[in-house]
Amino acid sequence: MKKITFLTVALATLFVGNVFAQAEFDFSKATNYHLIYLDEETAAANINAADITSDCRPDDTTRFLYVWENTYTGQTAMGPNSNGVPGAYLSFTVNNVGWSGFGFVNTAGCKFNAIDDSYRFHIAMKSISNDSHVIIIGDEDAGEVAKMTIGATPFNDGGKIYEVLTDISRDGEWNAIDVSCADLHAYSATGKFGYSNPDFTGNIFSFLSGAREGADIDLDAIFFYKPVDGAVKGVKNANVNIFSTNRTIQVLGGEGLAVYSITGKLVKETKGTIVGTENLPAGIYLAKCGAKVVKVVVK
Repeated sequence: MKKITFLTVALATLFVGNVFAQAEFDFSKATNYHLIYLDEETAAANINAADITSDCRPDDTTRFLYVWENTYTGQTAMGPNSNGVPGAYLSFTVNNVGWSGFGFVNTAGCKFNAIDDSYRFHIAMKSISNDSHVIIIGDEDAGEVAKMTIGATPFNDGGKIYEVLTDISRDGEWNAIDVSCADLHAYSATGKFGYSNPDFTGNIFSFLSGAREGADIDLDAIFFYKPVDGAVKGVKNANVNIFSTNRTIQVLGGEGLAVYSITGKLVKETKGTIVGTENLPAGIYLAKCGAKVVKVVVK
């Protein structure tokens, strides 16, 4: 197990200018933060200290980011993170040892026991490779852990299959994944999700990327929060991204998706973020979320 020195990997600044990243989080629509990873500049500029219920970001004293068995190489973070701060995010590529994983380890009690189904989980990710990844959140020792795939196809971890939560675009742009904690129960083998023990120690968040050497993944803004003022989520609507995979049409940065034939007939609709396309004939469709409409191809 290899400890990653937090400031070295996460805060290398090699990009300047007024650049704002896709998937920017709207901090005015959230409170009661439980932080796992968020750069200090973004936190200081956007979150009042009273709104941070628990801070478990790495400090190299009682909270650490460990890469397991040299399975990733930390890369220099180039360009802005998901909230526009230069260089302040995590960047990894998979090594050649046949597997990969890392975890955010807390040794003093994470104090995340206030998290319930009224909270949401947020993470920003970007990549240019098509590999599936797994995010693991919750207290595994208590049987309250959710494990889910970020990718087009379920992740196979030595015969254990983790179902797809969603996918991200693979164009090197930031995507926000923002999901209700109530929905995470469906990705738990026990049907339970959370951190009921306030003194829980160990991995509060883990990540797997498989065995393909060179697969890349960048991560940013990992936290739980409670929406305020009736907000559905904190992702700014201007950053809605709609795309298709080989079997779904998905929206990131928004909720509520309608799919129309090229002649304008409604063929699929959800209040959530994803619809299956297995029963749709191949062709071009129009996908709409809020005011955003894009053409998608079903193969």
